[in-house]
Amino acid sequence: KLYAVLKHADMDSYAEARLRLGRTQLYDYLQVYDWVLKKHNEWLEPHPKGFIPDVSDATDLMWIEAELERTNQEMQNTVFALIQQMQFQDIARQKLERVMVHLRGMQGAISGKFREAK
Repeated sequence: KLYAVLKHADMDSYAEARLRLGRTQLYDYLQVYDWVLKKHNEWLEPHPKGFIPDVSDATDLMWIEAELERTNQEMQNTVFALIQQMQFQDIARQKLERVMVHLRGMQGAISGKFREAK
């Protein structure tokens, strides 16, 4: 651990003494670092390409990405529910069409019997 090598009891004391960060700020930075590792690892490359936001904007971006993922998931769930409903309606329509074919056949047979009886 870096803080132990630099003769600090824990990460909090290292951050306070060397980086002038309080506990809340330290953990905000660590949270941003974890997010960058998971979602935007390319920003940690020696010569990254594209836009890299300021650390102070990163928490806003983290929230935006989380909301987009949540909204995307909700939209996917809605679309899948609609597809299932359409499939159910299509199955019901197909069954109804089969029943109608049988009823037409029965109607023809019954009409034929009435014509023969006259």
